[in-house]
Amino acid sequence: MNHEVSITKVFGRTASDGNLAYGFRLKELDRYYSMCDHIILDFTDFRMANSSFMNALIAPYFQQDGKKALDKLIFKECRGTVKVLVEGAVSLGLIKHNEAKAHH
Repeated sequence: MNHEVSITKVFGRTASDGNLAYGFRLKELDRYYSMCDHIILDFTDFRMANSSFMNALIAPYFQQDGKKALDKLIFKECRGTVKVLVEGAVSLGLIKHNEAKAHH
């Protein structure tokens, strides 16, 4: 089973509030993350975000599961600046994941 979310329908074409992304992740995405084979984050027509927003939305999955999160999350129509921000959030999550592993 897959779960698809239109980021544009939820947040509009631009987003900069990390607290909104955090709340949305906790209320909407986290339950599907454990239940579904894939979560498809559809960035169609989404134009701009900031690192606070993207880190709150995506990084925790990579912090928790490392590269395995790439098997679960699909980034649809992710281009340009948004793609760079997604890549940054993935990197941040992986760094934190590796740091946690190193301390155990």
